[in-house]
Amino acid sequence: MTAPTVAATGIDGFIAGLAAQGIEAERVGQLIVYRVEPLAGPHAGRPVETAVAASELGGWPLTPPHWVHLRDDVKLDGPQPSEKAGWSRYSRPHPGRIDASENPAQAWVAHIRELLGRAT
Repeated sequence: MTAPTVAATGIDGFIAGLAAQGIEAERVGQLIVYRVEPLAGPHAGRPVETAVAASELGGWPLTPPHWVHLRDDVKLDGPQPSEKAGWSRYSRPHPGRIDASENPAQAWVAHIRELLGRAT
């Protein structure tokens, strides 16, 4: 079964799209924080907190966020300081354009699950 398409844009569209995937998101300072369960890797099967900057969601879904924010205990190569203490951000843009006529949040969550599958 495929989740319904969510047509909203910007921050509200991103949060609504995640909600349609069964993922709760909230704004914490300048970040939109949500939890995703990776399907593979050392974090598989348990929710991992991740976030994107609210400032990067102005063009959602046509322009997906560039930076992925993770708590410092979840690591990928090439961390940069996040605006949230105890977190790092990673330059991990979605590998292609997200088709807004399809299900952009589903495509984003798949991208995050794949990244988390490679995280240590």
